[in-house]
Amino acid sequence: MVLEGLIIGILIGYIRKGELNRLGDVSIKGKAFIITSLLIQMSFLLLNTGLLDLKFNYYEIILILSYIFVLIALIMNWKIKYIPVVFIGALLNLISFIYNGFNIGITSNTAEIAFSSEIFQLLAQGDIKLFKIIQDSKFYLGGFIPWNRMLVFPSAVSIGDIVIFIGIILVVQNLMISKSRFSRNTVTFSKDLFR
Repeated sequence: MVLEGLIIGILIGYIRKGELNRLGDVSIKGKAFIITSLLIQMSFLLLNTGLLDLKFNYYEIILILSYIFVLIALIMNWKIKYIPVVFIGALLNLISFIYNGFNIGITSNTAEIAFSSEIFQLLAQGDIKLFKIIQDSKFYLGGFIPWNRMLVFPSAVSIGDIVIFIGIILVVQNLMISKSRFSRNTVTFSKDLFR
């Protein structure tokens, strides 16, 4: 839901008379951590590691590393307003992943709606790596809202995803309306601030 959060944040920023070019004034730290994490998670989706057995035993460790990389990058950018909200969402997803035995939990009803009957059967039998069906009453431990990620990948939204989504909207729209401009490690003011 990151892409959707960015789009909605930009729309809200425009409605609030913000400027898109202010996003370019923000110096994001830890870009390598963010890019590495995205590449890892996208690789897992594109290679469909849940169905494709590559005879590799370290999927869980690599996914945990991707979560940790995101958390490190967020901590490095802690001073940006509302980044702590995104951090909380990412941390909730990591806790859920660990609690479910290093698997991404999806409630039974959601999995049945989001995936094809064949995939649902494999999930129910525990035959898909890194994913597991959880009880609907324990929705807070995994994905419980059907969602097509990036309008392509069927998935499910967790509480952590919702918090990240809200956090990204808050961050983006706030940066667009902010009168102060971020430049490298210092904060300078827009020349239009005192007009």
